[in-house]
Amino acid sequence: SGSTNTIAGNLTIVEGMFQPETNTQSLTVSGNVIVSGGHLNGYSAARTGVDNYGSLDIKSGGEFTATQGVTNITNANAGGYGWRRVTGGIFTPNDGTVVFSRTDNAVYAIEDEFYNLTVDLSPIYYFMDWVDVDGAGLRVNNDFLLNGGDFRFGTAADNLMVSGTLLVSGTTEFATGNPTGDHTLGTLDIKSGGTYIATQGTTKFGVNFA
Repeated sequence: SGSTNTIAGNLTIVEGMFQPETNTQSLTVSGNVIVSGGHLNGYSAARTGVDNYGSLDIKSGGEFTATQGVTNITNANAGGYGWRRVTGGIFTPNDGTVVFSRTDNAVYAIEDEFYNLTVDLSPIYYFMDWVDVDGAGLRVNNDFLLNGGDFRFGTAADNLMVSGTLLVSGTTEFATGNPTGDHTLGTLDIKSGGTYIATQGTTKFGVNFA
């Protein structure tokens, strides 16, 4: 009840649907969220609450629909994964924003597609290491904001598509490790002190994604 529902440990969904009572309520899980079956946020795609998870693990047969607000990943599981989805698991971005905000280490993520993606790690020398599931690269259907920490491709040859703006803030580094895949960006905004490492493949700008 109230505006925030809090689980101090882990949340495991084996079957059925689970989400806060109203679309505006938030869900905070201090530990790991494991969706091994059933559907997290399956009742209504109109949720706008801010959710905070220690980590998220979407297993084969599990389904997760993001809130249209913010899904904040604050930590990682024992393997270092803040977000991990395997083949057979389903993620629906739902026009929401996913934020990685771990504050004590690097974080690993396995996913194909986001709507808005924000990386805001601290201290700034930590990094997010990303790997896709389907082999088609990373697709961000709106904006990708690198606000804190570095971003690197787990496989240098992976492709990237950002339909909106890729923003590289000061003190951050995008694409550590010399990428070689093809990158397609709506716009690129490199702030003072930020470092953008262009792919050795092809970079396209201002493409009409409609």
